[in-house]
Amino acid sequence: MNYGIRPARHEDARMVFDWRNQDRVRLMMFSPDLIAWEDHLRWFERSLHTHPAPIWIFEWQGRAMGVVQLSHWDPGQGSCHWGYYIGDPDAPKGAGTLMGISALTHIFEKQGIRKLLAEVLDDNERSRNYLLNLGFSELPVRFQAIELGGKLHDIHTFQMLAGDWTSLKPSLEDKAQAIINKTL
Repeated sequence: MNYGIRPARHEDARMVFDWRNQDRVRLMMFSPDLIAWEDHLRWFERSLHTHPAPIWIFEWQGRAMGVVQLSHWDPGQGSCHWGYYIGDPDAPKGAGTLMGISALTHIFEKQGIRKLLAEVLDDNERSRNYLLNLGFSELPVRFQAIELGGKLHDIHTFQMLAGDWTSLKPSLEDKAQAIINKTL
């Protein structure tokens, strides 16, 4: 397998900072303001020392391309939220899908999460479609749940349960193999 996720390392700080501040990434976040280096570095360093590691770097063919971040851990419920993005603007088509499959494998099979949640702003149709294509279920929309830039936004919430992952995994692995075959 020539793709996967790994824990973020100190030397990834600048790359992740640059990726987070790209308009195409930052404007889809719940806090779309430019991120100052000092703020990023505090967040990044704190995250590196949190267990279990909440930030992973997605690599494909030896090249870093994206980030997966976990938050809102609830050990009692076996749940957490995830955020994700392909930061490399030159990442090949399918990189996001491979990143998602790698992350889901790790989250459900190595972290033992039972419920994974994702929240997406209403104008991020690409991310909503991404989650649906990975097999997430959409929960009821939280209407006008957040104000950003003077505009109220709905928040779409998605979930995947460990049992869903078990049944979806074979078809997602087939999808991954098709992506890899196209790039050979």
